[in-house]
Amino acid sequence: MGCRNHPYWKIIVQGDKKKLTGKYIEEVGFWQPRAGKIVKRSVALNKHKLRYWLSVGAEPTLGVQRILAKFGPEFYPKPVIPFGSKSLYEKPEKKTFVNPFTDNREHTLLKRQELQYKAMLQEEINRVERKKRVQAEAYATLGAAAS
Repeated sequence: MGCRNHPYWKIIVQGDKKKLTGKYIEEVGFWQPRAGKIVKRSVALNKHKLRYWLSVGAEPTLGVQRILAKFGPEFYPKPVIPFGSKSLYEKPEKKTFVNPFTDNREHTLLKRQELQYKAMLQEEINRVERKKRVQAEAYATLGAAAS
């Protein structure tokens, strides 16, 4: 799915005898691997539906296994790496955006910290402005008293 240079994939439940491009049973999430100006790199999984389908006996494809092992390790273990593979070497972690609707705790914590920081900055600005105003009034009263 998606458009040129900005693909995304739906994570779906599909019968094993059906075509991948045909009708599917249910959509359980999506994966957006590329970051754009508007949309961040993200994975959204409906954990309840995913847990249900895996308990019923659904088998994920290799690509979905990798996604589940990385973002939902409680659902599916990491796939076995073949011996002598180039992928045995450690790769740097990529920054990913976790959908705030699936993991709301971290999102609200970040928002709260951001709001506290903004409030602290505003208090500091108000304090400096008050100090300037008091100094200006003091100079004005000194000038009026001297004349």
